[in-house]
Amino acid sequence: TAQAKREANTPSFVQVPVLVKLTASSGNWTWPDGVTAATFWIQAPGGGGSGDSSDGGDGGDSSITYNSVTTTAEGGDGGEDAGTGGLGGNGGGGDIYVSGRNTRTALGADSFFGTGGVAAERSPIQGGGGGGTFGGGGGEMVRIRVVRVNGMNSVAYVNGTAGASGAGAGNPQAGASGFIIVEY
Repeated sequence: TAQAKREANTPSFVQVPVLVKLTASSGNWTWPDGVTAATFWIQAPGGGGSGDSSDGGDGGDSSITYNSVTTTAEGGDGGEDAGTGGLGGNGGGGDIYVSGRNTRTALGADSFFGTGGVAAERSPIQGGGGGGTFGGGGGEMVRIRVVRVNGMNSVAYVNGTAGASGAGAGNPQAGASGFIIVEY
């Protein structure tokens, strides 16, 4: 009753979330004591930008696995030296998913969490594709809410490898690395 009336000196149920960023290539996140649910923001890596003599590499997929269920975010494709930018990742897993953007000449594509390389000389930030002669695609972002199961104390995760830069002129850049943010 005191909380409903907003009386002074009553405890609040407002909680400030804890955010943990997982950047290792793989591992296990362990549930803290008392935590019964967590939200995972899975940002897949971007594809690499191409040079004028070879394609950029594709970004690998990132995922979590809990209670025998795997949720995956798709990495962006690398730019092609034949003259096209890489496609953005678009696997569509989880509760909410945002496709990585496609690219334009000499630009890295954006992802949900940030922009790609803005020119051939600039490295990408966050999950966007690498700028080069033809930029790589941005990695997909997937959000999923997970409820803790009694006796299952860890969530396995994999962060895909960023797409390598192509070779040749245009100062191609590798795609940005993927990461996972855990919010609880």
